Amino acid sequence: MDLGGFPMVEVVLSRCLSAGADEVILAVPDHDLELAAVARAMGIRVSYGPEDNVLARYVWAARASKADIIMRITADCPLIEPKVMSAVLGVVKRGGVDYCSNVMPRSFEKGLDCEAFTRWALELAGKKATTKYDREHVTPWIQRNKRLNKINVESGEPGRADINWSVDTAEDLEVVRLEWARRYPE
Repeated sequence: MDLGGFPMVEVVLSRCLSAGADEVILAVPDHDLELAAVARAMGIRVSYGPEDNVLARYVWAARASKADIIMRITADCPLIEPKVMSAVLGVVKRGGVDYCSNVMPRSFEKGLDCEAFTRWALELAGKKATTKYDREHVTPWIQRNKRLNKINVESGEPGRADINWSVDTAEDLEVVRLEWARRYPE
């Protein structure tokens, strides 16, 4: 999808590059050449894996990069804010935490969702998660695991969680396009 004259995935990847991560990798389903081409044109590494097992894609991407900390951002969130990503990532970077998000409970707009977790937690999920839901959505097993130390970053501003900037439907895309045009008129 196009957003402000750019492929939406390019917008998301550009924002990820501004969040303070050491590396950005796009984990895509096997043979998704269109998304891969956008990432490669930006100098971003691409990792492939099964379409219906996103958890495996994340494990493989983490292993390929030798990452100790992994951040999960989805391509349907083009308004994701680098400062929000940096805040969540920073919690895990400081240590003592296996998982941090801003959705447990949600206090930011839907579409500003982000999660960071240790490689150890990801590998554990990769070995232990067995349900289709857990393997498709990457972190539910981590979120439910009582052994793992988890923290949530909150917005501190009431009412933000009621706003949706995630693009799941054509109507969502139109709302995000209007917000994009409001924020970036030129």
